[in-house]
Amino acid sequence: MKWTDFRKVEGRRHQVPLSGTGHTMITPIITAAAPRRADPQAFLAEFMPDGISAPHFHMEHQFQLVVAGGGTIGRKPLRPVSLHYAERKTGYGPITASGEGLGYLTLRPRSAFGAMVLPESRSLQRPGELRRQLTVDLGPCTDALQDEAQPHHREVIATTDDGLGAYARWLPANALDQVDGLVDEPVLRGVTQDRYVVVLTGSVTIEGDELVPWSCVFAAAGERLPAMRAGAGGAQLLHLQFPASPDDDAPLQ
Repeated sequence: MKWTDFRKVEGRRHQVPLSGTGHTMITPIITAAAPRRADPQAFLAEFMPDGISAPHFHMEHQFQLVVAGGGTIGRKPLRPVSLHYAERKTGYGPITASGEGLGYLTLRPRSAFGAMVLPESRSLQRPGELRRQLTVDLGPCTDALQDEAQPHHREVIATTDDGLGAYARWLPANALDQVDGLVDEPVLRGVTQDRYVVVLTGSVTIEGDELVPWSCVFAAAGERLPAMRAGAGGAQLLHLQFPASPDDDAPLQ
């Protein structure tokens, strides 16, 4: 179990060149002191205006959540809040930022270092492997709901047989959200794989730590999510669950 308040990592922002045109600023949010593939990885990527990332893939599953600016992924438009999921070794892109730039969170259950640019890296994609990607537009973030009496949720990605799924959750002001792992969440049909919770609006407190927008919580398969109490303005959260993989105990090299 890991969680990080975004305010505590803003000073880690650093510049990285894009594989296409321009550069991006990277802010690590959840990462290990000595990066290993077995560790979860969450970061904010901020493309400069009109920046382009060439078509590519990664060696781990990932969600990308647009939180600022706009652009396109392939031919699909991106805006806050667009959600993109890509199976490992699934090619996607190019990602193109608009004139106002593009900011998105990248969330992985295990760390992936570097992008496999296409078509040069196509030999690493084996015939018969599952390649899946989805892009969903959640619409603009709403204000945290202060007038709702009870927490409620909305399905974003219907849960698949292998566990992939996502849902948005709203908490009224000062509400305590006690989720005993996703076993008790009907939205995800009792499956408990690696998953993230992202704070979209408002704030929540976990064991005395306040988490503001763009903060992330990671729970490994089988771990119970911690109790979360919404702040005075309520909170809007996004729950993201990864699919199971046949070789999940053997991270790709």
